[in-house]
Amino acid sequence: MSLRQKVVVAIAAVMCVVSVMLALAVTADLAGERVRARQAVSRAAARQIAVALAAIPPAERAGFLGAHGWKFLDPEAVEGLAVLNSSKVVVWASSSDPLPEGSVVRGTKGYDAAREFPGDPAGGSWTVLVKSPPANVSFVGEILGALSTLAAGTAVLVAVTYGLLDRLVIRPVENLAGASRLIGASPGAAKVPELDRRDEVGELIRAYNRMVGEVADLRRNLEAKIKEATARFEKSQRGLMVAERLAATGRLAAGVAHEINNPLGGMMNAARAVRQRANLSQRDAEYLDLIIQGMERIQHIVRRLLQFASPAKSEVGPVSIAGAIEEAAAFCRHRIEAEGAVLRMEVPQDLPYVLGAKAELSQIALNLLTNALDSLKDRPLREISITAKAAGGDPPMVEIAISDTGCGMTEEQLRHAGELFYTTKGPDKGSGLGLAIVRHLVESHGGRLEIESDSGKGTRVTFWIPAAGG
Repeated sequence: MSLRQKVVVAIAAVMCVVSVMLALAVTADLAGERVRARQAVSRAAARQIAVALAAIPPAERAGFLGAHGWKFLDPEAVEGLAVLNSSKVVVWASSSDPLPEGSVVRGTKGYDAAREFPGDPAGGSWTVLVKSPPANVSFVGEILGALSTLAAGTAVLVAVTYGLLDRLVIRPVENLAGASRLIGASPGAAKVPELDRRDEVGELIRAYNRMVGEVADLRRNLEAKIKEATARFEKSQRGLMVAERLAATGRLAAGVAHEINNPLGGMMNAARAVRQRANLSQRDAEYLDLIIQGMERIQHIVRRLLQFASPAKSEVGPVSIAGAIEEAAAFCRHRIEAEGAVLRMEVPQDLPYVLGAKAELSQIALNLLTNALDSLKDRPLREISITAKAAGGDPPMVEIAISDTGCGMTEEQLRHAGELFYTTKGPDKGSGLGLAIVRHLVESHGGRLEIESDSGKGTRVTFWIPAAGG
């Protein structure tokens, strides 16, 4: 049952009870009025008869009553009449009266009025007992009229009460109930128009709207927090995957390094010794050069694996990041010039120092420069630029960016950039370790790395290192 139906039933029940109680009260009042009127008539009749008999001598009263007593009977006022002497003996009674003459009466039960008047000369008093005709207590018309008035008044009162309750309570509550069903689906649409009222219902609506606003804010914040937590989880998951791969690479490198390096060193020494012979044909010399280059490449890869898996314990302290970048640029400047590329540097000498290992920071810049130079092959515009600046933040950072005009990377390649053994270079050019080493070294310094690339236009790698004392 809805609130509206309950209110209607409650109002109707209360009004019915009130109507019945009013009807009973009206009936009792009407009946009491009729009874009181009859009693007043009976008392007046008894008084008049007593006055008339008091004027007659006691000895003549019985004869008088026997001859004229019927005259005192009045259909409107007196139905029965009995006269008692001072000894309470019935001297005379009307034929309609059940008291026989000569009987002794000790009370006035059954009579409407009793009146005493002077009796014998010796003393005592006589009594007149009067019985009035049955009063007409049929007041059906009056009751029906009263009930009609009560019914009309009750209907008006029910309508007014219901109208007030509907406007002040029921409709606002129904609006709240309907709006509350929308909170789960759309909190923003669940608000209720506020009423210009200062009572409890108005305050309830305002409190509900405040609650809906808070729910909407919490939901938006929760969605943002869920997205943020999901992003952190995915980032942590990627970090764990990288860490697992790094650990696997370390174990692999430690296990095979000695097995490879020892025979590889002997093979390289033997190949170089044979290459130094004077009687080699040109074809044999070319083959030996290829063999030596291949073994040197194998040795270089193994060395980088070992360095990546178990890096040397470099001394950590305040380092000039400008100096580390310049060392890396000087190391590969010859190759840059030999391949017709241009290196542009904007690295202020007054950059804040960073806390780290200079060799590792130089290796970061060197690997990024090497990757940039490799991407310039067969490109009409061959430029590499290095910029560095203080980036501020909390803690303060130093920002270094290395960009090129090379071939760039596709979105798919960019997603995998930095993964172990993933490379966009040919099988004879890249091992897939350079960028992974860079990311590892940057993060080990408490920094972060970002890669931006557009296929056919170039790549920009930016990394941030915390400033010393930041």
